[in-house]
Amino acid sequence: MFVTLAAQLAACENPAPTAAPIAKIAPCQIGEYSKADMSALKENGYAELTSAQINTLAVDMLACLGSPDPEMRDGIVFEEISALLRQERLDTETQIQMFTHLLDVLNGPEDADGFTKPFAALNMSEIVRADRVQAYLSPQQREDVVQATINYLTHITDYRGYDETRGWRHGIAHTADIVLQLSLNPNINEEQLAALRAAIATQISPPNGHSYIYGESERLARPLFYMAARGAFDQENWDVWLASLAGPAPYEKWAEVYTSEAGLAKLHNTKAFFNVLYISAQETKNENIKMLFPGARAALISMP
Repeated sequence: MFVTLAAQLAACENPAPTAAPIAKIAPCQIGEYSKADMSALKENGYAELTSAQINTLAVDMLACLGSPDPEMRDGIVFEEISALLRQERLDTETQIQMFTHLLDVLNGPEDADGFTKPFAALNMSEIVRADRVQAYLSPQQREDVVQATINYLTHITDYRGYDETRGWRHGIAHTADIVLQLSLNPNINEEQLAALRAAIATQISPPNGHSYIYGESERLARPLFYMAARGAFDQENWDVWLASLAGPAPYEKWAEVYTSEAGLAKLHNTKAFFNVLYISAQETKNENIKMLFPGARAALISMP
């Protein structure tokens, strides 16, 4: 049975407090290692460390999750956690410990600089990818990360992307990466997929009038291809859902968007999202993904 977008959004609604507390970043220290030490370890592939030491180090890296230093936060912490997971060098116990920590961060407050939660999301995408490749999370843990992802994505208000000095924040894109990995996981059911899809809908065009410029529209669209490829929703479901996203609300008609920056941002973001769907669904050879094409085409035709 098709559940309306409004019903899905109501089901995952969990309003954030109007004045969320701000968490302070603890000094960034990865165990006994300096940044230079970590760079050297990265370079030699941890050749001098035992498996136990590598597992301890992976957990310790999370202390620098929100470091304001992009080389530490992104170039060391994320890149190395991703590499260790993809090389299957971390024990199940370590992965669960990291999962629990990242889940707590996603459910908690943001730091003043706004780096911690976006990078918790990015690292969580790798943790849930590992569960997709070789299942180790319980059904309840998967439900927990689905709900944390929905709650964070639907309440993002910090749309900062790239800064030439401080690097990426990119909460929207990083959280969409979790949705992508969950969408690929056969242990995520259709009800969970529908709730994740509804969460994506809330950020296709930010309600504050922000205009995306860092590839967010593509990142938000990408999980939908994997949902479609799974055959989770039929043609009618996709057509109705996509049509619900193509309207000009809160404006009565698209012609009204030209009177404000927020309106123009609404048009820009919505068209960018549907352009990604349209082109990819047109070019794919996957018949399930092709189900996105009629709805994307109809949406673009309806816009100025």
